[in-house]
Amino acid sequence: MSKKTIVIFSHGFGVRSGSYGLFTDLIKEFDSLWIESLLTEYCNYNPNTNEVRVKPFSEQAKILQTTIDETRKNNPNTDIILIGQSQWSTIISLCDTSQIKKIIMIAPFFYTNKEDVITRYNLNPGTTIDLENLSYRKRTDETTTVIPANHRQERFNTNIIDLYNKKAIENELYIFYWLQDQVIKFEQYDEVKNVFIMNLDGDHDFSKQYRLPLIEKVKHIITL
Repeated sequence: MSKKTIVIFSHGFGVRSGSYGLFTDLIKEFDSLWIESLLTEYCNYNPNTNEVRVKPFSEQAKILQTTIDETRKNNPNTDIILIGQSQWSTIISLCDTSQIKKIIMIAPFFYTNKEDVITRYNLNPGTTIDLENLSYRKRTDETTTVIPANHRQERFNTNIIDLYNKKAIENELYIFYWLQDQVIKFEQYDEVKNVFIMNLDGDHDFSKQYRLPLIEKVKHIITL
């Protein structure tokens, strides 16, 4: 790694920019390698109600695109790498990444079947679903994710596989899939093309006992 490197992070659904500490742990490792990091914040957080309000895919893509463009403008001779987690790997796929060196997706999002999503969310205590207005999802960190109808509409109308395949032609793309993921069951390997897919032990909550192998793999990819 001879050139300066900047990593831009794209966090997961309805969480803060550090992704439950996963990105924070990665940033600590990157600091030791003199790699700069930028966290992207997509959601609006209300500390009074402890609510995190998500935006539709299109609005989030604009936020990330602005971060990418400004980073490139201010660092013309720098390698820029994108790391996305869960549903927000999709946001990367909606952006112009023509000047990005590599893309790494951790437990990327493939889950767009409306009936399956409603069934899964209804199993969560404290969750209410209203596809025409606002839905509320209670999280394990005691926050509540507020989901507007336009986010749901864009999610269910997005062909994730097509996006990833297109992105893999444009960029060097790596996917880490958790073998014990309790949220995303990936059964479409044969539809994803030109992607480096690596299976690792781990769950979708990025429990700490699973992080070290992932961090080491990510560091290896970035420094290639």
